[in-house]
Amino acid sequence: MIAEGAKLARFPKDFMDAAFKASREVYAELNDKNPTWKKIYPDYSRFLAEQYQWQPIAEGNYDQYMAAQKL
Repeated sequence: MIAEGAKLARFPKDFMDAAFKASREVYAELNDKNPTWKKIYPDYSRFLAEQYQWQPIAEGNYDQYMAAQKL
């Protein structure tokens, strides 16, 4: 795609903020409606927090954004 002229750009912070907020809303809704999700969410949440040790290497921009969020 780059060879055809596509320009790469980071997602803007307002976009990342909106996506982060939306994900938290979905997780809260799932916690209210889905007992299985409510059971696994603490482990999933911990996994996300620990995953950021790998993120700087794999996806630096995403990691920089998520490190600033309160998980």
